[in-house]
Amino acid sequence: MGPSGRKEEKAGGSNLEFPKYKGNEDPSGWFARVEQFFRFQETPEENKVALASYHMEGDANQWWQWLDRTYATSGLPITWARFREELWARFGLA
Repeated sequence: MGPSGRKEEKAGGSNLEFPKYKGNEDPSGWFARVEQFFRFQETPEENKVALASYHMEGDANQWWQWLDRTYATSGLPITWARFREELWARFGLA
């Protein structure tokens, strides 16, 4: 599958599964796995938000839909750094 699919393949035949996030746990472990995936797959910065948001489920997906609408209305782009900040603010440990 390509950049938006769950399984990705890199030279050498290694399959990686992009981790899902539901919003019901501390995001630190999810971010660690996602960053590993991005490094291994050499994911371009401009694709990171689209790929990560595609794998949101449940509360996290509802949050993402809200965030996407909010930023679209304001005309601001959602960078990977901004996405991380927003997700931490919503789901990180208080």
